[in-house]
Amino acid sequence: MVLAVGQAPSRKAREGAHPQLFRFMLTKDKPGVYFPVKVAHPPKRCRAIAGKIKPEHAVRVVADYFEGAPPFSSAKHRNDIPDSFIWQTILDVAGTKKRVYVIAQDGELFKAAKKLSNATGYTSLDEFVESGDFQKAIEELTTETMARNIARAKRIFPKNESSLEALVQSDIVEALAGRKVRDSSIPDDNGEGIITTVENVENVTFDFDNAEFYGGSEIGIPFTATAECELNYAIYKADYYLLNEDKMDKISITDLNERYYDADEAYTVDVIGVFSVELETGVLENPKATNDDVEKSILSGMHDVEVTEISVADSDTDSS
Repeated sequence: MVLAVGQAPSRKAREGAHPQLFRFMLTKDKPGVYFPVKVAHPPKRCRAIAGKIKPEHAVRVVADYFEGAPPFSSAKHRNDIPDSFIWQTILDVAGTKKRVYVIAQDGELFKAAKKLSNATGYTSLDEFVESGDFQKAIEELTTETMARNIARAKRIFPKNESSLEALVQSDIVEALAGRKVRDSSIPDDNGEGIITTVENVENVTFDFDNAEFYGGSEIGIPFTATAECELNYAIYKADYYLLNEDKMDKISITDLNERYYDADEAYTVDVIGVFSVELETGVLENPKATNDDVEKSILSGMHDVEVTEISVADSDTDSS
């Protein structure tokens, strides 16, 4: 039984959840995905159950409120009352199941779940998906034919590195646009800027050895790259005139208000991310699929870039 507290696991990773969890829920006879909070539109495709608050929950919440019992951080701590109602629904489910997996970002709920003898707690869907229990369940759902074709796809990836690199260079532009970059070399009050344009994506390097099957028909490949990005930020006018001449020449400014300039500056950024490819299910499940079939499926399938880390390359913090 999986209890996802306040998280909607019915969409794929790029839409707010994880593809492996999505497939797990769709294919298990009794996936047991449970929402201990009211959800306006519970996902029907994965047969999720929306939790309900019962009259007896109020009695238990009041008792725990005065005692300071989990998930209350202390006695009479009113801010924890909503979480306590969620906790009562978790206890109801845990009392009827042999094993429950609680996914909760809230610290007190997570700590309370860890104390249940038949519960395992996780702070995120990704952490749960990467756990041994979940990966074992995914493997059980993967047919021998699919496993063989997935392994074949992983072997084919390096042979198509240049094509995959082109896809990353295309997809990464949207993935980076609007992202925030923090570095002490950015003369913003908070040392941060927003990416407004992306050019010259280079040095794309794939970690094919750590390509991961996400479930369904999706495989993710870790990668690193560099990109020329224009960052927008606000700089205090007095700070701008204290910069050295070389630094000032790199910055395009316009008046923002009496105290600040609106600034644009080009930076080279280092990018760490995952490039995911969604192969055709028909190919993966076809015992007669050839290498050519798998290769075509890789190059024609849906693809996406998820950026996990951005940093300024060769940061020169001495800009004053």
